[in-house]
Amino acid sequence: TVEELSDLAEVCLQRAYEWADAGLRKRYGVPVVENPDGTSTPAGFAVIAMGKLGGREANFGSHIRLMYV
Repeated sequence: TVEELSDLAEVCLQRAYEWADAGLRKRYGVPVVENPDGTSTPAGFAVIAMGKLGGREANFGSHIRLMYV
């Protein structure tokens, strides 16, 4: 079903993110945001699915449109 294809795409994207994140953290360290007061906090990250994947309607011909925030 389209929900199952959307779930599969989500799991694959999550694993790809985890792999890339681990490699980048190992090479460059934890990403941080520098605050105006001179302190720093760990940076957040989100992957936002748009289009059919975002609507949980992905099929075999669907494009995956993502925003990295």
